[in-house]
Amino acid sequence: MNVGIARLMVRGITERNGRKVYHIVATAETTPVLSKLYKVEDTISTYLDVKGLYPVRFEKQQREGGYRSDEYTDFDHKKGKAFYFSRLNHSKKEYDIPAKVQDPLSCMYYFRLQDVVVGKSVFADVNADEKNYLLEAKILEKGFVDIKGVGKWEAFMVEPLPWFQGKVARKAKATMWFSADPRRIPLLLVTKGIPFVGSVTITLQKIEYLDLDTQGQ
Repeated sequence: MNVGIARLMVRGITERNGRKVYHIVATAETTPVLSKLYKVEDTISTYLDVKGLYPVRFEKQQREGGYRSDEYTDFDHKKGKAFYFSRLNHSKKEYDIPAKVQDPLSCMYYFRLQDVVVGKSVFADVNADEKNYLLEAKILEKGFVDIKGVGKWEAFMVEPLPWFQGKVARKAKATMWFSADPRRIPLLLVTKGIPFVGSVTITLQKIEYLDLDTQGQ
């Protein structure tokens, strides 16, 4: 059954923390029918430094059933520090980060700019939930993805593996398909083994205002 819709948007170049940044937003919401049982309204944003392509700020607002969050993390890459703040309970946290660490949204755009080879992996340090992970993106195979209404795409199949303290830390197995052209458009995401849910598939439905000469947006 259809459970919701997700959107990825590059809203353009703005300024954040004294840096010129790309403002990238991802949203997810449940369908009206499912919202009556379990409402989801999530918005996450990353402000990606135009020159360095690392995040300056990561913001997250979530409504998932009875759960709420409204928080942000500022990244000071020169000092190697992250500064977390919750707008709901006003809690704060300061902690160390690796050089040019990515966040849960910016890492997708980072990957889209990398050269990929089947059988090899792309690595990036990623900060999520106030922890630093080593994210491995394994390039499993190259093939074709045929999506009704969107077309047939040559694509790479990727498996993300978040490593934390020497172990893979994940609650479910996910695989993603990105187009094999320089734009690396996310086409398909399949997640299996989600507790109490099972499997979820996210399929590209529409592309709007895509600049064919621009990579990574």
